[in-house]
Amino acid sequence: MPTVTIPVTTADGVGNRLRLFRSDAPPATPVVLCMPAMGVKADYYQPLANAFRQAGLHAATADLRGVGASSVRASRQVNFGYEEMLEQEWPALIECLREQLPESPVYLLGHSLGGQINTLYLAENAREVKGMILVAASNIHYRGYGRPLPMLLASQCLNLITQLMGYLPGHRLGFGGREARQLIREWAHCARTGRYHLKKRGKLLEERLAEVRLPVMALSFEEDWMAPRKAVVRLYDKLASAEITHQHLSGKALGVEGLNHFNWARTPEALVARIQQWISQHSPL
Repeated sequence: MPTVTIPVTTADGVGNRLRLFRSDAPPATPVVLCMPAMGVKADYYQPLANAFRQAGLHAATADLRGVGASSVRASRQVNFGYEEMLEQEWPALIECLREQLPESPVYLLGHSLGGQINTLYLAENAREVKGMILVAASNIHYRGYGRPLPMLLASQCLNLITQLMGYLPGHRLGFGGREARQLIREWAHCARTGRYHLKKRGKLLEERLAEVRLPVMALSFEEDWMAPRKAVVRLYDKLASAEITHQHLSGKALGVEGLNHFNWARTPEALVARIQQWISQHSPL
């Protein structure tokens, strides 16, 4: 079936788009909503969405606020963080999916930052989805990395640059994209403390995460220094009541030469086969 592009507008007026990769499967077939890494456009995940469609699942992609099809860009005047996306983009995108596929259980898939925000979304909205897949998504606390001090210094330096400039020119620095200062402040706080502390919710999200009772699949890669196994475990350990399945994989196992934090999404067939098998255990196809 053809890919459909659907305009989406958040409650606060920010435009985006949902690209729906509908399969030929029955109406109640699960749909996987793929949310990107920091600074990565949703179009990068088109091979992933197509692989899900070929595996008999529906899939959808969308951009994070400030990236790609999003109608805003971070600047001194335009600021936002995790909280705005949790309150605006995520509900609008899931509502759009419900309108298009009312019988389909929704599975959230998040890559890196997308996985972190998916996890936080579950703290207050677990009933909205059937399960979650984390791909190369970690808690970025510096102690979860093989070289903790460089990670700590780099994250705090990026935050300092961001606060001085009013936004992060990541496209010039080789990290992320054009990122909002509140988002980088929250990201750097997590790198420093390991905790998610948002403006309105404070520490409540951390407490609510422990109450989430959903199936969660975590996928990490041996060659990925940006989301090492220990850091991935630190993220899903916050979901103390969830049913966790963790697969730590090599490029050889996935048939991806030079596997890294990003290129898994360009040759995703072997990974999608594992995810499809896991989904079938929770939503029989």
